[in-house]
Amino acid sequence: MSCRCEDIRCAEREREVLEDIFDRICDSEIYYNELKNSCIEIISTMVLSIYLQNNEFEMMKTRVENRIIKQEDEIRNYKNYINDKISSLEAKISRMRREDERFHAHDDD
Repeated sequence: MSCRCEDIRCAEREREVLEDIFDRICDSEIYYNELKNSCIEIISTMVLSIYLQNNEFEMMKTRVENRIIKQEDEIRNYKNYINDKISSLEAKISRMRREDERFHAHDDD
């Protein structure tokens, strides 16, 4: 058993970085949703404004919708990944603090 003070500080800095990344992902998700909504509006407007054969429009619409689903899945997966890393790091920090407290309690004896 040894002092974990420096390890704890490093892990806390890493957690702060991951939390910042998570916040940025959430911001990106908001911007993405705005873009997605714009695409949906464009598709709706196109239906009314231009002539396409039904299958051409449906193919284009399906391509956009599939891309939207893929992007949403990627954002969700990345958020889950970062969130899991943060949780894991918090558990690690907690274990290191307990170990460090035991070390320093024995150090005082």
